[in-house]
Amino acid sequence: MNLITKLLKIISDYRHFRAAYSQMSALSDHMLADIGVSRSEIKAIASGELSLVNARTQKVKAANNARIDNISPINSNSVQTTDIRHLENFPKAA
Repeated sequence: MNLITKLLKIISDYRHFRAAYSQMSALSDHMLADIGVSRSEIKAIASGELSLVNARTQKVKAANNARIDNISPINSNSVQTTDIRHLENFPKAA
């Protein structure tokens, strides 16, 4: 790639970043929450460092792990808890 082509690509990438950043920044907190994004993630998503799918997946996994960690048996002698985090690696049903 020559210098002019690289420069044009940088300018184009920056314009795409600014457009995505501006559009996402204009959304209300409620609308961002609906799509699973927090305001602190807008820059990373607009720059391509973080995809919307990855952002949502990370939040769901963290929430599920927190739920699992908070499960406590009624009587520790009668109920044995099982760590089910390894189940996320099983293939999904079609």
